Amino acid sequence: MKCIYHPEAEATVTCVNCASPICPNCSVKAGDKTYCQACINKAFVEKKKRSRSVKLTIGGILGIIAGVISFLGGIGLISDGIDKEFWYESTNWTQVGWGITIMVLGIVATVGSIFALAKKYFGLALAGVTCAIIPFWFLGIPALLLVAFSKDDFDSAKKEIKPPDNYHQPLDIFRRD
Repeated sequence: MKCIYHPEAEATVTCVNCASPICPNCSVKAGDKTYCQACINKAFVEKKKRSRSVKLTIGGILGIIAGVISFLGGIGLISDGIDKEFWYESTNWTQVGWGITIMVLGIVATVGSIFALAKKYFGLALAGVTCAIIPFWFLGIPALLLVAFSKDDFDSAKKEIKPPDNYHQPLDIFRRD
């Protein structure tokens, strides 16, 4: 039996994963098992993808937590700034304005973090977790870093979109030649 990578070499073992015959130069020992280089590379790439996916999930969850806390904090600022008895005369409009701003940041942070968890639209996900930095830097900065370093995990990364085979370009009846 010959090695699948070196046809001139005699295979001495088989890979426990794919059962390919391999020579001693191509075999990789992992514990008491022998693997071929292709199976080792495949396992390494899958492990790396899983670890990136975990980073993205943690970043998205941190962003959502910061967004929800910001939203609730904004509601608290608004309700604290509005006087219930003398609504217009004694309302602290600066505090209400800050409350609305923090609520909006919370909403954007939550939506962007949901995009991060869904692995869609990297730019929107990054903008969302960036909004989480302003009210809660201790949650927003780790979320931003984890999402930013997981760009390769997003589905929208340079996929070619082709029309279906039966698609025909519509006629432009208003075209002037």
